[in-house]
Amino acid sequence: MKRSGFLGVLMTSILLLTATALMAQTQTYTWEPYKTKFTVPSNFTIKESTGDKWSGTNGDITLTIFPRKDENLSWEGMQKACYNWAVDAGVKNIGTLTELDEEKLNGYWGVMYEGDKDGFPVATMLIVDPDYTEIKIGRAHV
Repeated sequence: MKRSGFLGVLMTSILLLTATALMAQTQTYTWEPYKTKFTVPSNFTIKESTGDKWSGTNGDITLTIFPRKDENLSWEGMQKACYNWAVDAGVKNIGTLTELDEEKLNGYWGVMYEGDKDGFPVATMLIVDPDYTEIKIGRAHV
């Protein structure tokens, strides 16, 4: 059983994907305050990039990330925190826990719950950055 001992990375993802968005070319973005790199479609427009929030969209997908700080969560604590954040965000029809595989997620590991909000699929993730374990990243809406 893994123990974070530091705050993991919490991402809530609301997924609104079209076939066009899935086939779009991508670009890598680096969020400097958190030394975090992620890939977004090349037609993404950044709406906000501060130490408190990163948000971008292309009309088909919206991604918003919020840092969470000063948490020391066990594996079970990560599961509970992720589930509670999904509920607090208004996610409905929440399914069972999915353990995120670090081999498929560029070394990140964590938990995910899926559900829906306002008719759109939602994935709420709490993940841990393997390189900067002291850095915590929050919620992402996709």
